[in-house]
Amino acid sequence: MGVDESEAARRIALTGHGIVRLSAIQVIDDIRPGSLVRLLPAYRSAPIPLHLVYPSRRYLASRISVVMDFLAGQMEPVRTMVEAG
Repeated sequence: MGVDESEAARRIALTGHGIVRLSAIQVIDDIRPGSLVRLLPAYRSAPIPLHLVYPSRRYLASRISVVMDFLAGQMEPVRTMVEAG
């Protein structure tokens, strides 16, 4: 069986009804407390770049800088977890 929606796949795994392959950012809050576990910790998928697109730094509104800083902060725990394996 397959699903094409990551949240549905996550719920399937959380209820014990399957094994899923999801990005670390999607499951970090489930891995930390042990609700989900990594089955193949030595296996790593190729990284998928994440890009934030904005018009220009020249006239960058302060609210955009705030969003950029927030998103960077949200990614840090994922980066730490991935680097730790």
